[in-house]
Amino acid sequence: VILDEPDKGLHPEMSREFIANLIKCAESIHKSYNCTFQFVISSHSPFFVSDIPKQNVHCLNRTEDGVEITDSTMGLLSSIPDIMKNTFFLGSPFGNVANQYFKRLQKEIKALSANVESLDRVDTLQKIIDTLEEPTVKMFLKQELDKKLYELGLENMEIKEKLIEYHLKEIQRLRGTNND
Repeated sequence: VILDEPDKGLHPEMSREFIANLIKCAESIHKSYNCTFQFVISSHSPFFVSDIPKQNVHCLNRTEDGVEITDSTMGLLSSIPDIMKNTFFLGSPFGNVANQYFKRLQKEIKALSANVESLDRVDTLQKIIDTLEEPTVKMFLKQELDKKLYELGLENMEIKEKLIEYHLKEIQRLRGTNND
């Protein structure tokens, strides 16, 4: 049985259940009529790939000479984002807006320094990171922020205490300048 994009137009939940329903249907027909099936399915569904052993998943790749068939590195129980990235050759499992947002947060973290403006931004960055939904991305950005704070010598102090200390030193410096 050859199926070309059988999930096209299906709700994602129906797409996720498609292989299980196909197997039930084939088993029912086998019991009733004692016939077996081999399915060849073309699809862009990561749900299909995650329900099929990887030795039964093959990828078509465009090459300069035409098309090449390769074995998949993904299959049964592989994560959907990994399948999307590795099997469907996406640059990222996230949309462009999300990728740009992520890169902007990374850039802001890298740009932090021991000046007041940067230190004021740390609390905001922590709150933004806490609102992110994807646990792996959230953990990665928290680790990046922690590393940066360590580089700045802020790893063992509360940020607000460091800011107060910074402001007090700045006030003392300015008072010293005014007294000259």
